Amino acid sequence: MPPILQFRFQSIGSPEAPFKELPRQVMALLGEHWQLLDLNFQGSGRPAWLEGRAASAHPRPAPAMHHLKTALQQLGDEQGLATELRHEPPEACSPPMESPPVQAGPATGNEAFRGEDASWRLILLHRQLGQAGRLHEVLRSLAEVAVMHAARRRSPSLAQGEPSCLELALTPLDETAMRNHLSQLGTTAGPCSSLDWLLWQPPLEPCAKRLVSLDFDSTLVRAETIDELARLAGQAEQASALTRRAMAGNMDFQTSLRQRVALLKDLPTSALDQVRQFLPLNQGAEELCRGLKRLGHPVAILSGGFHEVVDPLARQLGISYVHANRLEQRQGKLTGRLCPHQQVVDGPCKATLLRALAATEDVPLPHTLAVGDGANDLPVLKASGMGIAFHAKPAVRRQTRHQLHHHGLNALLYLFEP
Repeated sequence: MPPILQFRFQSIGSPEAPFKELPRQVMALLGEHWQLLDLNFQGSGRPAWLEGRAASAHPRPAPAMHHLKTALQQLGDEQGLATELRHEPPEACSPPMESPPVQAGPATGNEAFRGEDASWRLILLHRQLGQAGRLHEVLRSLAEVAVMHAARRRSPSLAQGEPSCLELALTPLDETAMRNHLSQLGTTAGPCSSLDWLLWQPPLEPCAKRLVSLDFDSTLVRAETIDELARLAGQAEQASALTRRAMAGNMDFQTSLRQRVALLKDLPTSALDQVRQFLPLNQGAEELCRGLKRLGHPVAILSGGFHEVVDPLARQLGISYVHANRLEQRQGKLTGRLCPHQQVVDGPCKATLLRALAATEDVPLPHTLAVGDGANDLPVLKASGMGIAFHAKPAVRRQTRHQLHHHGLNALLYLFEP
């Protein structure tokens, strides 16, 4: 195990200004031979503080440790900051640094997180965020496109089994450049591949009541219900082709839906139960729904699928609202038609339903969140305060500002925890 250096800076009196540049300056001093393992800082409030841990990747670690300690101490002295440095032996895990001379600031977890000067929040997600130079590379890249005001590492609590998280309060120097920068980090080969990120502007406050809308097929569950029904009807290939075209935005959703439902003509209604019993939940779906319920946020399923399949699962998960389509049935068989005299739940309908449910729950539209994967979800994703494309089709990803590609639904709980 390489040698590790713990470091902490804290303001003396009220010099908060140095902390606007401090993260960038620290990253510059770490350079190529040190990898950042952890970072927490609070640049607003009194006292302002920054602390972290870095591991040496230098071929001569002892001289490198001495050089870094000297450079960090000099940085603190120049900025008028109280500085504490500790060498963590490779064979032991040192206890957290304590006062004196620097009073311990909040190190990790869900203590008050302030960034009064920041206009944005950023959540970074990766299952091994503190390893293989990921955190180091991300923060070094961010320092080029944003001013960071506060940061905290967050370990899973409600989001059990999901990635570790770094939350930052920051001000982008150029929003478009920062989004492009983050996208490139998450999709190119290297230590930051499989990085997910969510970037938003307040008033998305964790403690405020929120309304969450979820798509059903390929979002809450890892399948397309109508394709599974068509498979039992011997029409799998035709149905899947129509589904792919509709979800990619290459075919009108209502037209596609009616053509796919027609393929189900004369299928016994018992097939609905058969499909329902074997639909696999997407990773983290149950944890997300139960976590939101504990926190008091109502959840709605807005689905272009079918009540006959969605409703039992919604009851099991404690979902507050369900809106979906219904299949016409006659003498124990499907007729190949939707129930007449019922509005089809398509893309525009989903957006209308979200607005109505937000009014019912007395939740301002900016405090709503929608999650979906297909082109028919775009209207509701755009209508909501925060629309998230979940493992979505390319056409959807190109038109949404918030995306989750590599992790499960329960990673979204980080948006709701204080």
